[in-house]
Amino acid sequence: MSNESHATMRERILVAARLELACVGPVMLSMRAIAREVGVTVGALYRYFADRDAVLTELIVEAYESIGAAARQGVEQGGTPGEQWMRGWSEVRAWALAHPQEFALVYGTPVIGYAAPERTIAAANQLFIALLSIFARADAAPAAEHPAPSLTAGLATDIAQARAWASAVIGDALDARFSDARILGFLRAWTELIGAIGFEMHGHYVGSLDHGDEFFAHIVAAHAKALDLDN
Repeated sequence: MSNESHATMRERILVAARLELACVGPVMLSMRAIAREVGVTVGALYRYFADRDAVLTELIVEAYESIGAAARQGVEQGGTPGEQWMRGWSEVRAWALAHPQEFALVYGTPVIGYAAPERTIAAANQLFIALLSIFARADAAPAAEHPAPSLTAGLATDIAQARAWASAVIGDALDARFSDARILGFLRAWTELIGAIGFEMHGHYVGSLDHGDEFFAHIVAAHAKALDLDN
């Protein structure tokens, strides 16, 4: 079988897997259901993917890369750092609402028994890279202007690792302006905003908030201010 035919069949399998994911979610995704959708035997699928986890990995990588591309699309439209931040997160929310099962696959309940391989980490980092690029270009206050937070030894180690990683992927210019406080603020923003999207998608605002888009924009703007991106 030619490489082109092999690649074509892999894509057919992934198309079927995406359809199944939309119907049953990641936990119930099965090779049998995928095979039925493709119109082949279960055994035939194993010529292209070692097991269900291999299919899940492809779907996870696709989802992470897609959400990273959405953020990058918003950021790269230009404008002030605050505007880039607002648009980047707006695109992330829009992507999540349009791809609820893919969002749940990467930011929802972990699939029992699935161990994500190393290649999913690089894909997951695409969202961070898109958002961190705003700081690399922004005329933000230098690190010295941010009061140093009180950190436990473990958290200080985590912050140092985060700074080293960010400087490696974005550039050394980021290191000078990314204080401990700003790193903590960025991580808090990521946690709260992804969480807010999840709350909205899973109906946790029903009866409390009728305008999720406006509430989300309010949170995004608050973090932009805290991170010195609104000037």
